[in-house]
Amino acid sequence: MEAAKKMADLNSKFDKKFVEMSSGIESLSKRVQYIEGTIASTSTTPGYIPGKPIHNSKEYAHAITLRSG
Repeated sequence: MEAAKKMADLNSKFDKKFVEMSSGIESLSKRVQYIEGTIASTSTTPGYIPGKPIHNSKEYAHAITLRSG
């Protein structure tokens, strides 16, 4: 009898946690869809990352001299 009560309590706890997790996953999914929609509406071309591009990257190159001996 005692074991059956403990199993029922354990099943109840699992059910509650499952509902909480399902709700959290659904909320997260909605947020991801919102973010994806926001990103899609702000970029003009696929793969476009807004920002200031570096036109001449050689301008920032620096030489390193190694000494041996």
